[in-house]
Amino acid sequence: MIMKIPNWQNLNHATIVVGREILENLLSEIESTLQFATKGNPDFLQREYATFGIDEARELVAWVSGKPLLSDRKLALLTTPGITLEAQNALLKTLEEPPFGTYIIFCLPNVGSLLPTLLSRVSILEFGESSKKDKSSNEAARFLGSHIGERLNQIKALAKKEDKTEMKNLIRDLEQVAYTANFEDKTLNNAKIMKKFLTAKVFAASRGASPKMLLEWLAML
Repeated sequence: MIMKIPNWQNLNHATIVVGREILENLLSEIESTLQFATKGNPDFLQREYATFGIDEARELVAWVSGKPLLSDRKLALLTTPGITLEAQNALLKTLEEPPFGTYIIFCLPNVGSLLPTLLSRVSILEFGESSKKDKSSNEAARFLGSHIGERLNQIKALAKKEDKTEMKNLIRDLEQVAYTANFEDKTLNNAKIMKKFLTAKVFAASRGASPKMLLEWLAML
């Protein structure tokens, strides 16, 4: 399923577009649907980041405070694989009350690492094929739906791998599945579940954190 960028009347002031390797198509959508020039336009800000941290958040807040130069609209398109928790907190007020005519679009591979307080302030669009996201979500849902012994065996297998990226991705995807209510847990209410995932995410972002220990803790849901 492919989602298109809505027109100005329906475009939220803050939008997260979820997808991978979609920048070229997204720029084309902005040009065609919004009729907004992406080249040589001082009111268009495009940046790509390895990580969007607090310094990048401050730069964006400063850019947002300025007025458009050529028209009554300005747009920022920011591509990054992730936004740090510190940066997310710094952006909350800006995303909730940006100046009139200012639009911010983040392009992210997923929303699993985003705080609920940030997600409540943005619209989310899925751009491009969703199979990769569906696959990771299905794997997370299967983990949550399996017996505790099966969960621990899966964690043990992942822990043997030198690269811990897969374990960290599972923590991210588990939170996303929980947030979107793609699974049912009859023993805990959703608020308690989300609190546990948010706690795990904070520890996961800490230096020296053990993904194996966090997954084992989450496996007890």
